[in-house]
Amino acid sequence: MIRLLFFVLLLESVSIFGKPVVTYLSQDPNLLLPRRIEYQSIQKEGIPARLKKLGIKGNPKIKKTKDKRSVTFKFRSFQVTIIESYYGEKEISKITETYFYPFSKKTKEFSYFFNEPLDTYLEENNCYAYSSATAHVTDDYVGYGYWRCGRIIQDDSSYNNIHYQCWDVTSAMEERCEVNHSIDYSDPNKIIVAMNTEFTSSCKSKCFDIVPYLDTGRYIVRRSNVILREKPSRKKKQVQILQEGTSLVLIEDTGIIEEIEENIAPWVKVRLEDGVEGYVFGALIRKEGEFWP
Repeated sequence: MIRLLFFVLLLESVSIFGKPVVTYLSQDPNLLLPRRIEYQSIQKEGIPARLKKLGIKGNPKIKKTKDKRSVTFKFRSFQVTIIESYYGEKEISKITETYFYPFSKKTKEFSYFFNEPLDTYLEENNCYAYSSATAHVTDDYVGYGYWRCGRIIQDDSSYNNIHYQCWDVTSAMEERCEVNHSIDYSDPNKIIVAMNTEFTSSCKSKCFDIVPYLDTGRYIVRRSNVILREKPSRKKKQVQILQEGTSLVLIEDTGIIEEIEENIAPWVKVRLEDGVEGYVFGALIRKEGEFWP
C-alpha cells in the first residue's frame, strides 16, 4: 500500500516538475499573462468588479479611509483580502488581491499598478517557513516568516519584458535558491538570463504556484504525463495520460482546491478534442499563448 501511494505521488510530481514549456507563446502581454487583463480593466470599478468576478454573495463590508478601500472574505479554501489605493478621490492607483491558504500557510498575491503607459503587473507567492532568504513580507533575518517562494512573475511595461523568478525557500539556508530570468515581448520563446548572476542559484528551484480559480475556455497541457481522472481527486480512477501540448477545453472549475507537491489549485473538468471528458489538476494546464516558466 505504501509503495503504491509512493508511485502515485511520484507520477504526479513528474507531471508538475517536468520540462518547462516555453513554446507557442504570444507577443501580447495580456495573452502571455491572462490574469493581467482582469486587473487592468477595473481601474474605475475596483473592488465591486472583483467581488462580481468571484461570485461573492452577501455584500461583504468594504472598509474605507481617505486614500484606501479594503475588503476581506472567504473564497473556496482561501481567505481573500483586496486593497485598492487612490491617487485622488476617484482614480485607483493600485489594487492588490491576496489569497491566504491556511492549511499550509501560503499566500498568493496579485498586484496591478496603474501608471499608464507604464503599468506594472505582479504575481508572487509567500510561504511561512524557516529561512534566511530575502523576505518580502518581513525584514531580512534568519527565522520563521513569510518568504518568497515558488513562481514569481512581473510584467514591466517600461522594459517591454516579463521577469520571472522561482524560489525554493527550504533550501535557502545554504544559498539563494533562485532562478532569475526574463523574456521579451518581441520574442517570448527566448529566455534572457539575468545579468546579476550572483543571485542565480545552482540549486534546484521549485516553480510551484497557487491558482485560486480558472476560467472556462481552451487550454494546453503544460507538462508531460498529466493524469486525466474520472472524478476530481487524485485518488480516483485514471482515464488516460495526457502529454505536453495536448489541447483541451475547460468546461467547469469544480472549486475543489487541493495541494499537490506544493502547487495549490482547483480540479477542473475538461473535454479533449476526441470528446473524452475527465478531470485534471488545474496547476498543470495553461491558456494558449500563456507564459509559464
